[in-house]
Amino acid sequence: NLIVGDEYNYQRKIREMIMAVKLDKMKILSKDEILALYLNYIYLGRSSWGVDMAAKTYFGRSAKDLTLAQGAYIAGLTHKPNK
Repeated sequence: NLIVGDEYNYQRKIREMIMAVKLDKMKILSKDEILALYLNYIYLGRSSWGVDMAAKTYFGRSAKDLTLAQGAYIAGLTHKPNK
């Protein structure tokens, strides 16, 4: 968050995309590593930061043990996690 900021708006998302492209092009991180970082730090509601914490909060299980429907539910939280 120090690099792209803490505010929640479109400008931050654009900065995140630019940073991801730069990290990939400079071979600092692979696309898989960038995605893993994002999925581990995204806010998904109910004080859950990251997909695995959200899986435990919403379904009482690890992300790797979710059903397809449960995974889709968590993926849908990325848009508006507090709704």
